[in-house]
Amino acid sequence: MNTKNLIEALQNELKYYSEEIAEILPNRVEKYKDYWLSTIWGYSKKYVNTLKKELKRNPNKKINEFAIKKLRENLELELGDNITRCKLILNLYQENKISGFEFLNRLRSEMGRVSGQIPITFEELGYILVGSTRFIPHIWDRINYSTRKNYNPDYKFTLERLTQFKENLKIILGKNAQECLKLIERYIRTNPDLKEYKNQQYRVENPHIFEELNEVDKLYWFGFLCADGWFIEKTQRLGFELAKKDKERLEEYVKFIGLPQDRIKERIKYTEDKSGNITSNDMCYVIFICKPLINKLLEYGFRDTTSKTESKLKQLPSTITSLISEAKMEALQGQFISNNINLMKIPELKYWCYTKSGKLALAWLLGFYDGDGHHMGGRSASITSSSIPFLKQVKQAFMIRNQVREYKFPSLSLGPDLFDAMMYSFRYSMLRKRFESEIDTNIR
Repeated sequence: MNTKNLIEALQNELKYYSEEIAEILPNRVEKYKDYWLSTIWGYSKKYVNTLKKELKRNPNKKINEFAIKKLRENLELELGDNITRCKLILNLYQENKISGFEFLNRLRSEMGRVSGQIPITFEELGYILVGSTRFIPHIWDRINYSTRKNYNPDYKFTLERLTQFKENLKIILGKNAQECLKLIERYIRTNPDLKEYKNQQYRVENPHIFEELNEVDKLYWFGFLCADGWFIEKTQRLGFELAKKDKERLEEYVKFIGLPQDRIKERIKYTEDKSGNITSNDMCYVIFICKPLINKLLEYGFRDTTSKTESKLKQLPSTITSLISEAKMEALQGQFISNNINLMKIPELKYWCYTKSGKLALAWLLGFYDGDGHHMGGRSASITSSSIPFLKQVKQAFMIRNQVREYKFPSLSLGPDLFDAMMYSFRYSMLRKRFESEIDTNIR
């Protein structure tokens, strides 16, 4: 099934739900033709038109009882359960409560509402599917007319757009949407190469890599992005920039999400201090668009910003606080990730660090540390952030005894025990910020 087939199939199916469609397109009922009513009545196509002319000349003229009885019987056969309002109009006429001319016009409008004979136009189809009368005509022209600037006979709807179709059809048709939904599913099955969203670009092989934060490498890179990543909402671009000396981190990152290595670019970044002195720094960066990946990061608490220099993370992502809560419960139940852990050498408050959930939370902290942290030698390390409230939340969540240093560049020292546990959580972090020789071998 191609796009043209889907449009035509939806047009044909939707016309049978004219009553539901009339709720959102009330003027549509006036498109019902007099000759359709004449055909249902069982007479010639001009019968109703002729009656109207006679009623204009003689408003008191009565339509004979035989014709009314015949119309009632044929309407019952045609409409079944949908005849209720037509019967009401018939009764009003037979009780002389409305004129013959009004009877015909009201009956015609009601038939337009329930009969399913009025074809669905491209404009109406677009309004039903996406709320725009221009949408389907535009797509149809692109498919069929080679003179169009964006001519594409193989045009395909995106999965994002098809999801919108299905949601709107469910709202408008309710349980009657099933046949239309089947048509859309058939279109998806016969077109396995559909893009996920409009303007999908670049070869991101793992667009759903962050769908579930259930592995330490995912938490590590999420933490790194929270520290050094940036997102521009207007262009929907996600960027990650590091000093050239740390290029291997960027190479590991693009490998993790499935981008080609040649997407990594280099540039010189100039900075000016308050004295007016300009320094240059060799940088490397990667920028790409991947809507499902970015949306998941934002959902987990990655903050969007128009700045390329800081993530502006204002608060600790709720995902991390939840993991720490789970880790504390696991510690109470003795669910540690290694049977070789020497509990005598671990401070009591740090037991949770060596559970499965604790290891995930610490992998996030390790990623943030590699992005916005400093190794001062040995087991001494700190993280920095422009947001003091964020650092205080980290202190509380990870039960860090040290106080947040509220200087020009606010920082928080992690402490040697937490440093050990953090290093243990993910062994493939930034080498120049690790100090593995001092980590307790019993913990390993």
